[in-house]
Amino acid sequence: MATITKYPQSYTASAWTNPTNAYSNNGVYATVAPGLYTNSIVKFYNFQCAVPAGATINSVTAYAKWKISTSAAYAELGLQPRFGASAIGSLLVDYTPPTTDETVNTSCGTWSLSNINLNTTSGLVLEVQAYREEDGFTASLDAVWIVVDYTPLPVNYNVTAAASNGVVTAPTTKSVAQGATVTFPVTPNAHYHYSSITGNGSWAANVLTITNVQAQQTSTVNFVIDTYNVTAAAVNGSVTAPATKVVNWNGSVSWVINPTAGYEFGSISGNGSYNTSTNTLTINNVAAIQTTTVTFVPAGYAHKIYGVTPAKVYNITPAKIYGV
Repeated sequence: MATITKYPQSYTASAWTNPTNAYSNNGVYATVAPGLYTNSIVKFYNFQCAVPAGATINSVTAYAKWKISTSAAYAELGLQPRFGASAIGSLLVDYTPPTTDETVNTSCGTWSLSNINLNTTSGLVLEVQAYREEDGFTASLDAVWIVVDYTPLPVNYNVTAAASNGVVTAPTTKSVAQGATVTFPVTPNAHYHYSSITGNGSWAANVLTITNVQAQQTSTVNFVIDTYNVTAAAVNGSVTAPATKVVNWNGSVSWVINPTAGYEFGSISGNGSYNTSTNTLTINNVAAIQTTTVTFVPAGYAHKIYGVTPAKVYNITPAKIYGV
């Protein structure tokens, strides 16, 4: 629902002084000193209502802010809504008006959209009355106004969901009533996870939720690839920093790992391969947090053969053979 507050812009001639002072609520008054047994009336209209087309009027309430100059007087102040010349709604009569500002209100009855937007004497008119029966007094009117409560014509907006590195379950665009909530199933691609939203809404449990829709819009759920911390270590060697690197899922990573002087490659504990020509450890197809250790051994150790020392070989000169 919505409300508008409107003050009059016109009045009909009367015994009241400065009726235009009642066009705003500012402590400046329209006044009248009624004659004995006289009901002094001023009528206000032209409230410049502009309730939107298609709206439903729920209620119209008239307000007045007034006071009198002395409490000794027998005075009555009245507020009567009218539709043109005909009374409508409820007549409010204040039989004991105060000497300080008082705000009163009364119902203006039932109004259609076309009637409430009439800004002439054929439309909504607020009639203010000041009646004197005995001692004289001055009535002061600070302001009159109306409050129109209405329900706007329902408005729908197209709301679209999109995904970066993910999938939106169709339909990706939905027509949503103003102020309503809409949801879309949005799932990340395999090995991706939630990062952020471009636009309005929140994402949880694979559902994008957009609340209080007030305009046509598109919201994009951004997913990013999974990453893993991969660490390289060395025994009898050194890893060129950083020893731990963040690697995308299914990605590759490498380090330069140099053996300590007098050592050479021996083995790997974990995933990857070590290139002795470039002293580089490479790990491919990363899919988990992991650590790989390259172990270096003393130079020649990996190739040394332990066993029995071969026997000494002697050269024997054959004996000379004589014939008989």
